[in-house]
Amino acid sequence: MPARPIAKAALGILLAVTACHDATGSGNTWSATIDTLAGGTVLVHNEAQPILAGASAWRLEEELRIGTQMGEGPAAFGRIGALLADTGGRAYVLDTQAREVRVFGPDGAYLRTIGRAGEGPGEFKSPAAMGWGPGGVLRVVDLGNGRVSEFRTTGELEGEHPLPGGFFISPWPGRFEPDGGLVAPVPRSIDGEFSVGLVRYDADMVPGDTLSPPDFDGEPRMFELPSEDGGGIEAGVPYAGGVAWDLDASGTFWVARNTARYRIDRIGADGDTLVRIERTFAPAAVTRAEVDSAIVGMKWFTDQGGRIERSKFPERKPAIVRLWVSSTGHLIVQPTTSAFGSGWSAPAEVLDVFEPDGRYLTELSLPPGFATAAPRPLFTESHVYAVVRDELDVPYLVRFRLVRPAVSS
Repeated sequence: MPARPIAKAALGILLAVTACHDATGSGNTWSATIDTLAGGTVLVHNEAQPILAGASAWRLEEELRIGTQMGEGPAAFGRIGALLADTGGRAYVLDTQAREVRVFGPDGAYLRTIGRAGEGPGEFKSPAAMGWGPGGVLRVVDLGNGRVSEFRTTGELEGEHPLPGGFFISPWPGRFEPDGGLVAPVPRSIDGEFSVGLVRYDADMVPGDTLSPPDFDGEPRMFELPSEDGGGIEAGVPYAGGVAWDLDASGTFWVARNTARYRIDRIGADGDTLVRIERTFAPAAVTRAEVDSAIVGMKWFTDQGGRIERSKFPERKPAIVRLWVSSTGHLIVQPTTSAFGSGWSAPAEVLDVFEPDGRYLTELSLPPGFATAAPRPLFTESHVYAVVRDELDVPYLVRFRLVRPAVSS
């Protein structure tokens, strides 16, 4: 399958253009500079204030909560791995612990269970993700059985497609595409070095191009414990950052290198940086107490003889925890906050929402326990579906209405 052509962002040649917009409903003004760099990259630098703030900022209003602290039944979730919603308002929950998909109506009523644990047709061994295939069929990626299973929304098995199995990554970095295709990770070797590739399958699950996901372009900070045979153990330095990325519907990568600088690049198939987004942001300092806590958490490493060097801890935390592109085309970014944890499990207090052209649109405040990873929240035009955990760490599926206040001119 030929590579999809990627057009450079058609924003024109703009040098030091300042955009100002008063659309907050509270008298605040958004401003940014948009430049075209020598290599053709469009640089959008946003100040700390978004376009929509105050009374005009987006917000979430809880409409429906499914789950239970006690008892059994379909509302008692083990481990929620993925969320989907259809045009009829039905919610689909992949419980990777129970190895089944549970379907709930718009009113929260339990409708049916799709699939079950096992190795036979329509059964799951290690389900990792789900998405929509051609004609509205439900596709479930089952890494343990090495296949993608297709179901009608009424629960009947429609068919199965082989998928290379035995390669487990958590969280699974694959993606379902708008045309029903799939992007799935595969192991590969480049110049003798292990790496992960991303194979694009079309809507008929025919494999095509293999893409290379973005790598961290800095020197990784590691604690090392060498062995006499030339091997050894490596442990990443907490708060040192890495790389966060997502693949959008046009086939371009959105990448944050997870440094203390708030910067996101949109990279085309040829490796060119098409758009660079920046935002004025003051990353939080790594405190002595946080270093102490991180060292305690690395007891597994020190118990084997590893040595922790405090000097390797960065002074500042990475500016960005994670990002993804929603089905609406908006770029959703989780910035660090004072509550930033050790990395992937960092709690989220707010999300930054950017327009596809790089403008900082709004900040979205989140309720306590709102999960941004495993599974990723599902954004639609009018709703957000997410997992919210209570004080006992019990997971609930929550449907929020996405409120977008009218902006006064």
